[in-house]
Amino acid sequence: MKNDILKLIKDSSSDTYAQQNIDDIFSLYENIQYSHSIDSLIDIIYKWFHSKYNIKDFKVTFYNLEIDYNQVIFQKGEDFYLDSPICKTFIIEIHYYKNLVIAINAENEIDFQKLEEDNHILSSIFFLLNPIIKDFIIQKELLQNSFKDHITGFYNRKYLDECLRNQNQLNCNVKTTAFLMIEVDRFKAVIDEFDYEIGDKVLVSLANVIKSVVPSNSTCVKLTGYDCLILINDISEDQAYNYAKEIIIQFSKEEVVVNFYTNQTLKKTACAGVAIFPHLSDTKVQVIKNADIALQEAKNIARSTVLVYKKEIETSIELF
Repeated sequence: MKNDILKLIKDSSSDTYAQQNIDDIFSLYENIQYSHSIDSLIDIIYKWFHSKYNIKDFKVTFYNLEIDYNQVIFQKGEDFYLDSPICKTFIIEIHYYKNLVIAINAENEIDFQKLEEDNHILSSIFFLLNPIIKDFIIQKELLQNSFKDHITGFYNRKYLDECLRNQNQLNCNVKTTAFLMIEVDRFKAVIDEFDYEIGDKVLVSLANVIKSVVPSNSTCVKLTGYDCLILINDISEDQAYNYAKEIIIQFSKEEVVVNFYTNQTLKKTACAGVAIFPHLSDTKVQVIKNADIALQEAKNIARSTVLVYKKEIETSIELF
């Protein structure tokens, strides 16, 4: 790749086409310098390809080969397979086992042939852009990790606080948001009788149940040592109650192995409090308090209890 760009620079002194390509490459490079995120950076790259090569179908996929995981982080146009005969791919190595694959699907064989002919130009582009894209990906991963609970994979309290400061991140344009506060019953007894490792297994079990029950676009947050908060948009109070009830029922069936050699297992229960925004609350902070009040009252009633917040059950319990 380095040799490609050096050859282009050398040829540009006597070749008008090479000079034009050098201008195009460095124009793209300059525009990318002002990117504020990986998404805006990739969008600039897409627009460049769209303008220069009439590319409409464009996809960027992040691969983590260590855990056999991949995620499409940017896509324009129709979906396509990477083994398409008119698809060209470029790989940017982020880490030993992490790669970013930029895939460009031409409109037809003629357009694809043009990409093939300009392969040395495209290789030069990604040689220049590689360190910039790599830095953005690493920054994004670091930011995401700082907002994640390492045990459950849910967002953490820091993320929730950030969202409450920036209400748009909590999807304020939706009609309603259900807040489900869930807590494992007598969780401290697990720590006292066993240890923190078993406590973590219980929390992972609860998190897996939650993820299997709620819609995929729900926001799940681990608040404290054993409290979880789930936000589900555009559902009714009855639907929110049913989701919470299903979580409680399914979690009560879970068995956590506490002794591998004796096959000893542990079964736990949980309670839930439900509150709906904007019902009976003016702010998201208030509705979280309402969900916590409902949770505390549910715990006072019995294990495996779900309670929807009503003014009648309000107590002096405060979450914040």
